[in-house]
Amino acid sequence: MASSTPLKDKLLQLSKLSGPIVVSRIGFLLLSLVDTIMVGRYATESLAAISITHAIADTYMLIAAGLLFGILVMGSIAIGQQDPRAAGLAAQRGVVQALGLGLACALASVASLPLLARFGVQAELAAAIAELMVIVALGLPAILIYIAYSFFLEGISRPMPATLVILGGNLVNAVLCYAMVYGEFGLPEMGALGSAWCTTIVRLLMALAIVLYVHRIMADRDDFAINQRFRWAWPQWQMQRRIGYGGGLSFGIEALAFMLIAVMAAVASPLIAAACAVLVNIRSILFMIPMGVGFATSIQVGMAHGNRDLPDIKLSTRAGLLLGVSLSTLCALVLAALPEPLLAQYSHDSQLLAVALPSMLLLALALPFDAWQGIMSNALRGREDAMAPTLIHAIAYLLLMVPLGWLLTLHWQRGLNGLVEAMLIGNLIAAVLMTQRHHQLNHQPGQAGPASDLRDEGA
Repeated sequence: MASSTPLKDKLLQLSKLSGPIVVSRIGFLLLSLVDTIMVGRYATESLAAISITHAIADTYMLIAAGLLFGILVMGSIAIGQQDPRAAGLAAQRGVVQALGLGLACALASVASLPLLARFGVQAELAAAIAELMVIVALGLPAILIYIAYSFFLEGISRPMPATLVILGGNLVNAVLCYAMVYGEFGLPEMGALGSAWCTTIVRLLMALAIVLYVHRIMADRDDFAINQRFRWAWPQWQMQRRIGYGGGLSFGIEALAFMLIAVMAAVASPLIAAACAVLVNIRSILFMIPMGVGFATSIQVGMAHGNRDLPDIKLSTRAGLLLGVSLSTLCALVLAALPEPLLAQYSHDSQLLAVALPSMLLLALALPFDAWQGIMSNALRGREDAMAPTLIHAIAYLLLMVPLGWLLTLHWQRGLNGLVEAMLIGNLIAAVLMTQRHHQLNHQPGQAGPASDLRDEGA
């Protein structure tokens, strides 16, 4: 049985939903990127300290964000079941979880500081990182509260308010960071410390803004029971956590794999490490497009799953894959056509450009496969298949990509090309396995049957 919705209509729905989500994800990257650029231009010697500080804190934040992914999935399933109250209660549980995770991330970030010396970081640099980390850690609970509410709004197909908040946050961040780093508009000149304080202040403002919108401005907030007395509803809480465990582990596995790739690049040579950092940054920015499409696909699939509509699950997955891979292919063509101008935005060092340039074509080839696996993994989570994407990521990235990167780069001396080739193969294997898992679920008995019943909460 085919879905009654034409593919072009589903693509239009998905485009409208994914657009604000893509902007929101890029906005997240821009917050850190602007801080890094400002500090780098103020004092090059402070650049390493602020970059490492954000790398440590953001790794914990990323894992925590994955643990909160159940808010989005449970919300979309609830909307598919025409039960907005269940979506609101999922958000309530998620915000409590976000607060706890934020405190844990703050403590973990600070507790990681003694490890810097073990990795051979110079004492002066380690001291600068420690001073910055204490400030940045203060804002982690706030940013995770923002993420929890943004997942709620995205799950009920209303991503625009969260997007507007992060756009506003970027505007405030650009002005405030400039003022606090350079000492403008009557503020003291604080350098990297000013950037760290700016990050924390902006995160607090973003959290306050989205809380105000959801609890006081959203017109139909009472339909979602968002202001009613909090209740755990343990069966639903267990399902939400299970989805979150899968998301958190997947995000953590991917972050660990790319960290190991960076370590291998550093072992190869400082020049390869610098070129690898540039390519990974380009990949991270361009991946925000299929990531946004993937989140939107997860929402559409979750709604179809909640409505027990297998044909619509298939159509939503197909539409997400078509849209995301097409957009990534366009990005890949731009990357292949204009490698030198893009690299010039990062550095004018002729040696670095000579190392990075040959690998840009390989990176362009990897982008569509990266989009393919990302969209498929999110579609699987939308149908409550929490752990399969995690297992596939572990196989493709930790068991295949990382050893292959070592073999190609350090053993066979293929340099940066070897690392990017390993990324390409890892993405391809992940994409194929994710697709196979979808086909397996589509042909399992009961896949058109009921999703988790969320409607018994507080009835």
